[in-house]
Amino acid sequence: MTAQTLRQTLSPQTQSAEPILASSLLSDEDLDGILDFTLSDKPKASKLRNKKGALAIGLKSVDDALGGGLRRASLVCVSGEVGSGQVGLSLSLLASHLLDHPTSTAAVIDTTGNLDVLRIYATLASRLRKTPPQQSDVIDHADAEDIAAKILDRVKIMRVFDLEGIVEAVGEIREGLDQVPTPPMNERLEDPPRPTEEPKKISKTVIQDSEDEEDEEDEMLFESAPKSQSPPNPDAAPPLSEPVKGLDKEGAGPQGKVGFVLVDNIAHVISPVLKSNYIHANALLTALLQRLTHLTHTYSLITILLNRASIPRAPTQPSSTTPSTSKPSFQPQPQVPPQQSIAPPSIFASNLAVPALGNVLPMYLDMHLLVSKMPRGKADARAWYRDAGDVRSGGGGGSAGRGVVKRLQMVSVVEVLSERVEGRVGDWGVFVEDLDGGVGEA
Repeated sequence: MTAQTLRQTLSPQTQSAEPILASSLLSDEDLDGILDFTLSDKPKASKLRNKKGALAIGLKSVDDALGGGLRRASLVCVSGEVGSGQVGLSLSLLASHLLDHPTSTAAVIDTTGNLDVLRIYATLASRLRKTPPQQSDVIDHADAEDIAAKILDRVKIMRVFDLEGIVEAVGEIREGLDQVPTPPMNERLEDPPRPTEEPKKISKTVIQDSEDEEDEEDEMLFESAPKSQSPPNPDAAPPLSEPVKGLDKEGAGPQGKVGFVLVDNIAHVISPVLKSNYIHANALLTALLQRLTHLTHTYSLITILLNRASIPRAPTQPSSTTPSTSKPSFQPQPQVPPQQSIAPPSIFASNLAVPALGNVLPMYLDMHLLVSKMPRGKADARAWYRDAGDVRSGGGGGSAGRGVVKRLQMVSVVEVLSERVEGRVGDWGVFVEDLDGGVGEA
């Protein structure tokens, strides 16, 4: 019996389903939209994403490299050498979040103890002064400083000393996000008063002895009866003699929930543990990154991890030693990370910096950025690499060329090392750090 004959003999209920092509499930409009999004230029896509609430810093070069800004529910790592501009970029993102969300707060987990609060204040004031008058109430410098001081109250600084402290800080942030929001005090006070029950009328007392005594008793009752008062309402709030301090003029409450988390610096607390116990440190770091990832994606936060970057040392050849005649020691040796050469991830050949924790971080990150110092022009590059000597030994921001930084014009270059969603690996932008604490166009 052939397959066709068997198919004809079977009932419609027992026949197998015919295959459906995937192309038939999409309409022509859907296919056109997918092609337009795939083949469209990046600036156009950046504008579309920026309209959806991406976090931008207002610099076209950097915002285009980030695809219009950082998306919500993103875990981002910003790696860089000391003085490369990674702190200024992170604080600019922090200021953008506070200015774009007037009722949200930001949590800064400080592990180094070097967090410059004055720089955060200066960054906020600088951004306010650069805001167009149509979009801000800032009139002069004094107004910008006053508003920046009020915005600074929405920054929650959490000082920690080790990896366990970061875990506790993350747990505290989660507890605050899990709490059910309560209406602000001023909204509770402005609620209309609840209707109070009318006082019950006092019933006349009936005396069976005589009518005269009844009339006299009624008069005595009505004359001596005090005015009835409504029972106190336990839910009613007592009148305030002074306005409550710390409340926002817009009625948003004293503080909103955390929407931005900055960890400064993740490598500072994990490096000591890596030197003593490499396997245990990787296990602790993996658990912490899993918690941060879950917290960020669950509550649609923007979490930024500051990380170190450095130029790796040249591998040393093991020296030949004669076998020792002493007795072997049975003490456990400290676990050290395996020595292996890592290629610099930068697209610039002169940038030899390698981010720390590169074997664990990338698998949990939504975006990884590398910030480095670069010469601005050709003349600056010639002087930079001439004084540095060999490019591979001191170029690209190495220690050999730091002596001429003050005489040269340098810019901070931010480039995308990895990106989970949009495939922006290799995109880069430039910025400079202003004297007033902010960042500006190069």
